[in-house]
Amino acid sequence: MAVKKRHVLVGILLFCFAACVGIGKMEFLKFRDDPARMEARIFDKTRKKAHFQAVEPGKLAYVRVGDTALPMLVLVHGSPGSLTAFMPFMQDTALLRHFQMVAVDRLGFGYSDFGTAEGSLEKQAGAILKTVADLSAPYRLWIGHSLGGPIIAEAAILQPNLVQGLMLVGGSVDPEQEPREWWHGPLNWPIIRSLLPPAFRVSNQEIMPLYNELVQQVPGWKTIRCPVEFVHGTADFLVSIDNLYFVQEELPPDTPLSIDTLSGADHFILWTRMDVMRRDALHLNDMARAFYGLHADELSGE
Repeated sequence: MAVKKRHVLVGILLFCFAACVGIGKMEFLKFRDDPARMEARIFDKTRKKAHFQAVEPGKLAYVRVGDTALPMLVLVHGSPGSLTAFMPFMQDTALLRHFQMVAVDRLGFGYSDFGTAEGSLEKQAGAILKTVADLSAPYRLWIGHSLGGPIIAEAAILQPNLVQGLMLVGGSVDPEQEPREWWHGPLNWPIIRSLLPPAFRVSNQEIMPLYNELVQQVPGWKTIRCPVEFVHGTADFLVSIDNLYFVQEELPPDTPLSIDTLSGADHFILWTRMDVMRRDALHLNDMARAFYGLHADELSGE
């Protein structure tokens, strides 16, 4: 007896639904790792003990590694992602000679209220600021990749005493360069979003309001005084290199700005060009020390 076409279609739809549900439960699509495993991976590479801190009220989950007497690198991932995006940094013995590091799980990702989206740049930055404020450091340099870029800029706008330098890596900061694809809306329809892995659903939901968030942030750029390192690949097909013109236009003229454009490089330089990441982080540190040499009382962030 021939199988009716509608039965075949129903079967295909049920299979796709089951596959989507199964994919959504796959741990690797959560972009996070087991805390004990993360600590062990860092120790194996560096012989330094890392500490994973679970979420506390109003704060984020994070991993901290390095000598607490050294300047702090605050590491902020993009979307989707988690603090594991910065595992190469935390395993880099050369950087650990100069810095302690704190890599956070942003709101909605990793172990920070995973699966609950937060599209407000102010709330994202505020949660990170609250997390690092009580962690001792002589001063703090912030590194943000992709969507992490406008979030660290927001931190500098909100609490400049806790931000002595910004390193934007493939940062999406210019509202006019932010693509507004039509498909974000349909992906957020209840039936469709229920089939998405949680990290992808959160990513879509926080990107949907991003254009308006960036527009609201524009005036705040005029208040950023700390040194800024702009790092971007010329062949970045996800975030346009033209974000550079926005940064040059909006930063105050007396704010130190260093530009490192990587010919032919794409959006994934955070992982493929660790040599550049290391060099530019050290350069940002030199910029901060030189700049705040005139304003030593601003360094502590206390």
